[in-house]
Amino acid sequence: YLGTPALSSLGLLRHPYFYALFVIFLVGTGCGLVVFNNIGNMVLALGGQEGDQNLLVTLLSLFNCLGRLLAGLLIDMIAPYASAATVLCGTLCMISISHVYFVFAPTPDWLYVGVMLLGLSYGGLMSVTPTVTAKFFGFPHFGANWSIIRASPAISSLLFSTLLAGSLYDAQADSNDECFGRQCYGFTFLITAALSLLAASACAVLSIRSNALRNRNL
Repeated sequence: YLGTPALSSLGLLRHPYFYALFVIFLVGTGCGLVVFNNIGNMVLALGGQEGDQNLLVTLLSLFNCLGRLLAGLLIDMIAPYASAATVLCGTLCMISISHVYFVFAPTPDWLYVGVMLLGLSYGGLMSVTPTVTAKFFGFPHFGANWSIIRASPAISSLLFSTLLAGSLYDAQADSNDECFGRQCYGFTFLITAALSLLAASACAVLSIRSNALRNRNL
């Protein structure tokens, strides 16, 4: 653990690393849900037709599943050398890269690469965060602790997908509440790319701290 005994839920709420991990997970899931919840409108904004998003949704689901599997394998592979927080940091960097890619995607055909990268990184995020939670705060109260951290996507969906993306889309929409062009979601993705990169930086600090404690205990 992070220099502490296994923490109960009350102890968790008094630990600064809980709030760091909660915000990191909130930002990561929020950036992912922006795409999951708006992929249909993204396609239409770039000149696609209704139904063109079907394959993109399928790819999101498939690579989300693949990311969960690969993240678990990667954690086991690097266990002798680095902590699970290192993998978490990597998934956040991948999310940031995918959002920068979306900023410059000119047509729906260009979304495929970004969607696959986003699905892979989002799946990895969802797979590795429970492991980080257990490693940081212990296994005896893992169920309750993870349930608290797992509540963050409900908040991030509102903040990122509805308030941020929805508001910026509406600001660019015409009198028919429709928007066409990269500007519909471009500024949103610039913001989310920057936020996920900040979250990755904060996670890197946790990773360094975790690796130092792990090496000290070897």
